[in-house]
Amino acid sequence: MVTTLLTVACVLSLVFLVHTVINLIFMIRPSAADVHESVSILIPARNEEANIKAVLTSALAQERITDLSIFVLDDNSSDRTLEFAQSFTDGRLTVISSMEEPPQGWHGKAWACHRLASATQSEILVFIDADVTLEPIAVCSAINAMKQNKLSLLSPFPRQETTQPLTRLAQPLLQWSWITAVPLLIARKLTIPMLAVANGQFIACRRADYLAVGGHESVKEFVVEDIELARQFSRHKLRNSVADGSKISSCLMYPTDRELIDGYSKNAWSQFNGIPGSVLVILSMLFVYVFPLIGFAHGNASLAAIALGSNALSRFLIGKATGARLWPEVLLHPISIIGFCTMIVISWTRHLRGTNTWKGRPV
Repeated sequence: MVTTLLTVACVLSLVFLVHTVINLIFMIRPSAADVHESVSILIPARNEEANIKAVLTSALAQERITDLSIFVLDDNSSDRTLEFAQSFTDGRLTVISSMEEPPQGWHGKAWACHRLASATQSEILVFIDADVTLEPIAVCSAINAMKQNKLSLLSPFPRQETTQPLTRLAQPLLQWSWITAVPLLIARKLTIPMLAVANGQFIACRRADYLAVGGHESVKEFVVEDIELARQFSRHKLRNSVADGSKISSCLMYPTDRELIDGYSKNAWSQFNGIPGSVLVILSMLFVYVFPLIGFAHGNASLAAIALGSNALSRFLIGKATGARLWPEVLLHPISIIGFCTMIVISWTRHLRGTNTWKGRPV
């Protein structure tokens, strides 16, 4: 029985490796071009005093855009976010101060993004998180890629910066997961909602299409509003896609391991269609990426080596393509998977107890 299970795990590992290579071949990689449409960069910010100066500096430094405006919404911060944002004097920047809490039925980020989008009439909207740093050609490159691929929404995935042991193991799984599992070419050609992927750290879309799908109001109750927004575009048969944004943007999403655990815990429970879906995801990941270790203790070292080697190669190729740390993280991939599965359990535990919060708000 162990040999049979190891054979299945080995085959699945090879399949995912081949799928990874195909996705990397067809990955959208934005390149710079002049943009003549009006563009607004929209930045929701709540308690972001550590990041707000860097993100605004990089947003104001964007090149090759004829008509650019930047809007930042200070979402009832309790730190110096508003003060730091208002210290900029560039006429292209508008700082909105909000003391309101989200209305009933809204999550905070969706509400902030909705208000930002309502503040501008620009033809193209670019949502970025306050912990993102843009290269000078980032926004024009994203818009150019959106045009070249005839998309209504494009989400360039920033390079994920990491600092502490758990963040180094787990954070690269954000990109690894969809590059390994989602058929990107099919997803952007056929607009199948279940295959839609996006990362709220960096999203560019056409304003007319954003309004047509209902904008962030249509995803106001979702914790993971970025993926749901992409699914809304797919439901309306508007083509959308993720892209490799590692050369044009970066994000230090979680500076500490504690923040990473809290961050994953706030939304992991909502990503897999309930407890049965979460259990299925956990068992599947453990089977493909951790179970092969048993082969070394049961006389099946060759099968174990093929499976674990395929998984490590997949992570290496993705890390190499997206600027993630490679060593020793590639070799510790099974530990990364165990850590991620543990955070799913923590997320469900906190959710069922009603103790999940983020930046002082319940989720």
